Amino acid sequence: MLSKSRFTTGLQCHRLLWWLVNEREAPELVASPDQQAIFDQGSFVGEVARSYIPGGLLIDLPYWEKAERVRATRESMDAGKHVIYEASFEADGVFVSVDILHRALRVRGWTLSEVKSTTRVKPPHIPDAAVQTHVLRRSGVPVAHTELMHLNRGCRHPDLSNLFARTVIDDEVESYLPAVPREVKRQLRMLEQPKPPTVEPGPHCTAPYECPFLSRCHGDGAATVPGRKYVDRAGLAETLAQLEGPIAHLDFETINPAIPVWQGCRPYDAVPVQFSVHAEPTGGATTTTHHEWLAKGPGDPRPELTRALVSALRGARSIIVYHQAFEKARLRELQAAVPDQAEALQSIIDRLVDLLPIVRDHVEHPGFEGSYGLKHVAPTLVPGLRYDDMAIGNGGAASRALSAMLLGADRSPEETRSTRAALLAYCAQDTRATMGVLAWLRNEAKGARS
Repeated sequence: MLSKSRFTTGLQCHRLLWWLVNEREAPELVASPDQQAIFDQGSFVGEVARSYIPGGLLIDLPYWEKAERVRATRESMDAGKHVIYEASFEADGVFVSVDILHRALRVRGWTLSEVKSTTRVKPPHIPDAAVQTHVLRRSGVPVAHTELMHLNRGCRHPDLSNLFARTVIDDEVESYLPAVPREVKRQLRMLEQPKPPTVEPGPHCTAPYECPFLSRCHGDGAATVPGRKYVDRAGLAETLAQLEGPIAHLDFETINPAIPVWQGCRPYDAVPVQFSVHAEPTGGATTTTHHEWLAKGPGDPRPELTRALVSALRGARSIIVYHQAFEKARLRELQAAVPDQAEALQSIIDRLVDLLPIVRDHVEHPGFEGSYGLKHVAPTLVPGLRYDDMAIGNGGAASRALSAMLLGADRSPEETRSTRAALLAYCAQDTRATMGVLAWLRNEAKGARS
């Protein structure tokens, strides 16, 4: 049996759908931590959305009990319920659960509300909603309207009354509906075959979503990126000569809750909750100075973080970051959130120096594997600097840990201490990385002067 998610998967690639259905235990289908976080976030947003169309009955039965879910839904409708969450229907070999099915008094027909944790309607949402509309109508349910409930970037905490935008997609759904029964039949016939269909690799392998079985079609070596080692020493020396000391290195860690929790924040705003600053030695000193700050609880971290940041960067004339656009955007947002520090924050913005384009414009190395991200560049250029042996070793893991620690359920003191230690180590590693990369670049630039 198909579902709305299987149907949309089949639209991307029949071969992918065959594997998804027939190899459900395949290791490729084990969700990564990043993917699981997205799934969990979508579920949370769906639950919150119900409170914006209140008074409904939840069909709270296990997903695999399809017949019981369909029966409970029909009984609820027969009993006069006007709002049903996870209303379930089956027709033509397709089972769907509708996020919110509701009807207004004195209005003919039902409205199907599909909830998405995105901030806008995207093209893949249309067939998703259309297959649900098709199944409901085939089940005898008069669907009058179909809408997407998605998060509204115009919403700002604490007023969450407009957290969701409700976009009517009737015209798009009606235009797509004639294609649904034909595609359903194609997918069901394909799934009856003992082997996966032959589908040539193409753009559909990564759009609208990256296929988990990518290596099966492309081969494990398809992503190999050739390269050479090359350094433009003369250009590098000229660029580095423009740096003014004293020099400090800055890195932020952020969280971006789908549902905003702090004053003035919008859905998915990236809010700094941690920083690391390494200041290079000056005045004959031989050791760096390290400053770090990490929020301790669910309260708004921005005022205290900002004041600690201003203090940590006082005296630095060049502030090294990696991918300046990100840090600059966060600093401008902090100016709005902590207006009494706006001038000091502007001073920090004016002193930012982006290390990324300096590397990209002057260095090539096969160890980068085609990427100029810090996690590729630093371990290649800085001996002994690694991320793969750290308890938290990438930005996604850091953001998940920060969100869980600051906004999640209660944790034991031991777990909190362990998480904080791992987060502090990770953020500090990023500023050590930029220090190490800059030292490597300086050493290479010496070759242009010798």
